[in-house]
Amino acid sequence: MKNIINYIKKNFTTSIIIAVLFFTTVFSASALHQKNKFIDNSLNSLYQKSFFDLSNSLYNIDIALSKALITSDINHFNIISNEIQRECSYSKACLSNLPISDTTLSKTYKFLAQTGDYINSLSLKTIYGINITEEEEKNLTKLSQYATKISDNVIALEDKLLNNSLSFNDEKFLSVNAKDSEFSISNIENHFENYPTLIYDGPFSDHIYEKESEFLKSKEEVSKNEAKKIAAAFLNEKNIEDNGETKGAIKTYNFKVVKSKNETKYIEITKYGGYVISYFNSKNINDEKISIDKVKKISSDFLEKNNFTNLKTSYYEKRNGVITINYFPEYNSLYLYPDLIKVNVSLDNGEIVGFDCKNYISNHKKRTDIIPSISYEKAKEKLKLTPLSSSLCLIPTNNGNEILCYEFKINSGNKNFLIYINAHTGVQEKTLILIENENGTLTI
Repeated sequence: MKNIINYIKKNFTTSIIIAVLFFTTVFSASALHQKNKFIDNSLNSLYQKSFFDLSNSLYNIDIALSKALITSDINHFNIISNEIQRECSYSKACLSNLPISDTTLSKTYKFLAQTGDYINSLSLKTIYGINITEEEEKNLTKLSQYATKISDNVIALEDKLLNNSLSFNDEKFLSVNAKDSEFSISNIENHFENYPTLIYDGPFSDHIYEKESEFLKSKEEVSKNEAKKIAAAFLNEKNIEDNGETKGAIKTYNFKVVKSKNETKYIEITKYGGYVISYFNSKNINDEKISIDKVKKISSDFLEKNNFTNLKTSYYEKRNGVITINYFPEYNSLYLYPDLIKVNVSLDNGEIVGFDCKNYISNHKKRTDIIPSISYEKAKEKLKLTPLSSSLCLIPTNNGNEILCYEFKINSGNKNFLIYINAHTGVQEKTLILIENENGTLTI
């Protein structure tokens, strides 16, 4: 009898343990499912808000450009100009929140950057009493026409999203195939035929886009097959697909790797030299587990592995589970800011999800005019406050050139500033505010 009771007790305890483990597993699986569902819903809410805000912003750009064309009052033109610049910046921010690579919508990004920059250059002319030329008036008209086409296209997609005939998870929405163009956001890119060449004094002028790369001048051309092997080695992937080519000053072969409907890797290889000039992974980042110190180590190791040496870390930004760290080369204690490199690291597992060295490829070269004409002490006399730190650097200008400057960091009113004094003339070239918070350090 005693043995029977012990047997029942033993098996009853085992059954309880099994039951507890079973329900714990079911509960954990359910909780994980709910968490993933919540994340998916949150991401879709972000995509939805960003897309609808993009549609509204593009419509505002279209309307504002139409107004700018018929405005003769200088003050009112400047008010409209400010509105267009603001809306262009916001449209780019909305685009960056969508699950689409910069490469897929490169012409759209360029349009938004150039439109805001071009209207600003015209606004500055009117402030100084210089009339807008007939050629500039024609360019403004063309930009207005492109704004209308883009806005109409996005509004049509918006209607499909609202009536549930399309969703952000739909492969058609992210497709770059012509047969899906009616449903794809990449269809925006098809409206840029006969797009005007804009030459003006600004950072997005076409003469800067078309500037020949000194770095690639003597490099030999590589075939598409060779570029594909370089891409495969960089990504450590086998199923590399062709994604077209980029023409212009820096010609590239473009490839992609589709991992899932939520993750595609995009990469560009320079046609001359075979360098990886940009890489982007569209995957969603769900958790933030990696510290910023670990991220910096990961990104530095990545750059060293890819033969980028003598680099200094600049500022970083955290957004949507990704840390973007800026690097620049240092040559004999001279900071080369025009040669900027960006590395994106995911905070969930420390994976490199982005790399951009377009500035490096465009600008890196042997510099000659790097000896200051005025001393550090003479440059410091231009400041109202005592600097916290200083360095000698090259900074890029709006017209694509470079200026040798003394960089001074100063503090005033609980804010940190960077002041750049021309090392040849002593003129103050630029002033930036350092924005430092939990999401990184930025300059404005």
